[in-house]
Amino acid sequence: MNTATAENKIMYTVNAQNFSKIPGSPIAYWVSNDTLAVYCNPSLSKYIVCKSGIMTGSEDFIRLWFESSIYNIKFDCQSHLDMGDYTWFPLNSGGEFRKWYGNNSKIINLWHNGATIKATIKNYRLRDERYYFKEGITWGRITSSQIAFREVVAGSLFGDAGPIGFISNKRKYVLAFLCSKVVKSLTQVTNPTLNFQVHDIMNLPLCLSDDYEKDIENLAQLNINISKSDWDSFETSWDFKKHPLI
Repeated sequence: MNTATAENKIMYTVNAQNFSKIPGSPIAYWVSNDTLAVYCNPSLSKYIVCKSGIMTGSEDFIRLWFESSIYNIKFDCQSHLDMGDYTWFPLNSGGEFRKWYGNNSKIINLWHNGATIKATIKNYRLRDERYYFKEGITWGRITSSQIAFREVVAGSLFGDAGPIGFISNKRKYVLAFLCSKVVKSLTQVTNPTLNFQVHDIMNLPLCLSDDYEKDIENLAQLNINISKSDWDSFETSWDFKKHPLI
């Protein structure tokens, strides 16, 4: 238990064994016993598989979606078998701080499964095709303040700056957890930097509650709808129809 004398508020006495209860054993001397107890729950890795994204080795293979002919972009792939002769495909690639939905603005040249990349680039990294275009949860790997999680729509790929957690069951429940203040506090314990790797997310403890699951998922869907409506209100969204003031 943390202790501090009245004379010196920055003096702490901590049981070093407490550090081993947290993944990575960080020297988090300020963590309370209640927070330590949270790590007794299963980690997020039990429910989600996180993967780092595609590295093209050159920004020439990545564009904003409106910089290419819309007829060369395939927005609705369900698997790599749907790619055909299309050149460009939606890409999750980090972006500004935004929760629940959005930052869908980039596309990647993956013509013939990256044939041009393979022929011209040495330091590229393409991912297992079985993960292409699946639903999931993404976040910006590098942030300026705090981490933000969003839903990944089917038909999108994932870049190095926008890893994806693949999950089909309880996805909205997990997204609600990741968007909560609890996760903000937990990530400050395990990784107080601005660079959030895959293992930082998979090691988060998750306590599932069957009693509140339906309510939580309904609230998560409501937040996703609100965020999507806001994102689609501007021409930078490929789902833009008209400005809400018109």
